Parts: sequence; structure tokens; C-alpha cells
Amino acid sequence: MKKARRMTALLLALCLALVLCACKEKDPDSVPDPDSGTTPPESDEIPKSKTVALILQSGGLGDKGWNDASWAGLQRMMEEHDIGGITVETAATADTEFFIRELAEQGYGMIYCLDTSVMQTCMQVSDDYPDTLFVYPAKINLNANVGNSYFMWYQLNDIGFMCGVVAAFVATDGNEIVDYAGQNPGCKVGCIFGADSSGFYRYADAFEHGAKWVNPDCEVVYDFTAGYTDTANCQTIAENMIKNGCDVIWTCCGTAGYGGLQACRLNGALGIGVDSDQDYVEPGYVITSGMRMMDHDIEFVINKWLEGTLVGSNDIFDLTSGSVGITDMSTISEYVTNEENFQRLLDKVAEAKDLISKKELRPYDTAETAYTGDGTILRFKDWWAENKDTNPNNIHDWYYLDQIIY
Repeated sequence: MKKARRMTALLLALCLALVLCACKEKDPDSVPDPDSGTTPPESDEIPKSKTVALILQSGGLGDKGWNDASWAGLQRMMEEHDIGGITVETAATADTEFFIRELAEQGYGMIYCLDTSVMQTCMQVSDDYPDTLFVYPAKINLNANVGNSYFMWYQLNDIGFMCGVVAAFVATDGNEIVDYAGQNPGCKVGCIFGADSSGFYRYADAFEHGAKWVNPDCEVVYDFTAGYTDTANCQTIAENMIKNGCDVIWTCCGTAGYGGLQACRLNGALGIGVDSDQDYVEPGYVITSGMRMMDHDIEFVINKWLEGTLVGSNDIFDLTSGSVGITDMSTISEYVTNEENFQRLLDKVAEAKDLISKKELRPYDTAETAYTGDGTILRFKDWWAENKDTNPNNIHDWYYLDQIIY
């Protein structure tokens, strides 16, 4: 049985943390190389060409979300296929290019980048390292011949829309599913994101679309934690939202979101988790979680890599494929005090999923405007003002993802 090994290493003088996870038992007699800060390779160590370097999103392991799920999937593949794996968390950005080049120079067969702030740098240097495969699980390339790059396009709008459906339904007067939280009059919900960026617009605008699809009078408010780890800040933001009438809050901001979910429990509101099943974080106060099945998807990617079919391709991960979605709400079901309303909620979720699978409902996606036309992003509020009465389901006879060249 192979055992994961970790150690922290410094790449030259960079303030960048490497958490190395090898696939062999550590030799107790081995000593760190004082020049590189790493342990000299053992004779039977898995070669770097068969090792995946997983660049974590800010916050690192322990986020019970994007990072942890990806690492869990990579660990399973390490066990099943005798490949290596390391996790990498950048602690500085000024020397990011040098850092990425150092990974490639060392010969890692795959650099799997979860950190969106690093992806652009990876794309800038990837041509210089044709023997390394660069994987981007939040990007798309509409062009052919993308070489040693593999783009995984997640339909974040599908996740946002479904979370918006749940939030607005429960926040609407008369639809309460528990008698101890979410009892403010009217329909007001909140979203807390890690940063004000185009990536989060996809979540936010689709969330609002889902909320308006359920209740056109729903009010949606937003705020940002300016990072992914400050739980205290997120808790404060969530408390203010609740004091101002929000019944449900989606904490879409990494580990910082735990503070927001705690605020829901302490202040009589309900939360929605993100990236993986966080329903258990504050049992009875988290309705559902918006999920990307990162553990299964990294397994999918690595299997294609080992088969030799991964290079230069795009894949779409959406609600229909099962790669994104929300939880089955089995955790909150144990706390429900109004079974009739809860069943109506489940029925509404099922209706939305069915319409989306039939392409009779298309969750609003700001990326559609960013990747087409002149690149100007059209936010949902502006689109909704023009289309709410004539095309609330966002149906049209073209789809920007059809432009992908495989």
C-alpha cells in the first residue's frame, strides 16, 4: 500500500510553498538537499514525467471544496495507476512566471492549475515546454490546435442558476421549509463572492436569473470578501446581509464562506455552500451546496492523459453531464418542519433541471457575451430589463459553445 508523503519545499529564493506528496514510503535516512530544500529522489521514486503538479487555489488544502475535492481525486488516481502527485500553493505572485517555469523545468508531466490567477501565466509559458501538459479547469479555447493545453469549461452558470432557484424559493413568503430560520417578509437573498471579477459574474448573474425565474420580485444583494480565507470578514458581511432582511445567503468564497454559514446559524438565516457538499458544515442551516465534481473530473482528465487522448482538446462540464449541480438536500431534509413546502422545493429543482436538459431553459451566462461580439460583458440586470417579459428562459437559436473547434 502506497503512503502519501508531504514536505514543504522552497523553490530557490521564492516565497512559494510546495507541498510535495509522493507515492512511496519516505526513507528515514534521506536528508534534505540544502540547495533546493527538497529531498533527493529515491531509486524507486515515480518519475516526474508521471507526476501531476496540482496548483491549489488560494487557501490551500482544508477548504472542503475546490482544492480538497481535486486532491482527493488525484490521490485515488495515484493509488490506482501508480502515478505521482504534488500539491502546490503559491504564496506570492510577483515571481509566478519563474515558479511555473521551474515546475516545467523539473519535468512534471502535468501541471493542473486550480488557481485562476495563475492560469494566464501558465498559458504564456506553456509553448516553451511541449513535454508538459497544462490543464485549465476554468478556461476555454475556441480555437483548434491548442497543443499541450487542455481546457475544462465548467458551466458555472448552471450551478449559479440552481442555487438561485433554491434561494428564492425558500425566501419567498409562504415557502419556508424550517420554522427557525428564514422568516423575513418579502423575498431577499444574498451572495458573497471572493472577488469582483468576470468569473464570479457567471455565478452571480446566473444566480440572479434562477432567483428571478422563481420569483421576479426577488431582491438579490452582493458583496465580496476580497479573498478566500478570511472567515471573520465573511461572517461580518453575512451578518449585515441578514440584518438587512436576507433569508438565504450563498457563500461562494472558498474557506472564507464558513464564516458566512456560521453567521446564518447564529442569526436565523439559511446558507448555501459551494464547490463540494458543505451541507454538513452547519447542519440544519445549509439548504444545499453548488458543486463542481472536481474529484471525479480530475480522474477523468488523468485517465485521458494516461490513454494519450488528452492533448489539445476542450471538454464541457455542465449540469446535464453531472459534473456540476447542487446536492440532493438530504442533510437539510432531516431538519425540515414543513414537508409540503420542502417537496415543492424539490419539484421546482427537478423542473429546472428538466428544462435545462431539454434546452428549453438556458441559465444566463455572462461568458456568452465575453467570448462573442466585441467582448463586452452584458450583465444580467441589463439583459433582464429587456427580456424578462419576452424571453425569461433565455432561449435563442445559437450557442457560443457551438463555436468550439475540436
